[in-house]
Amino acid sequence: METLPRKERKENSCFDNNKRMILEGYLLGKTGFPKITNRTQLAEIFKCDRKTIYNEIKRGTVEH
Repeated sequence: METLPRKERKENSCFDNNKRMILEGYLLGKTGFPKITNRTQLAEIFKCDRKTIYNEIKRGTVEH
């Protein structure tokens, strides 16, 4: 029987640096973004799981 190659897991595949900056804009209400701190609403905006938003916030905001 042939073994299928395993798909490698990408770390932080949902969020790249650009999306993190946008998330920071929503959280702080800067650069023309409305201030949204509700994690469920942010998850709907980014089309990802709410836990992903919590993890990204836990990692910290982006340094410019």
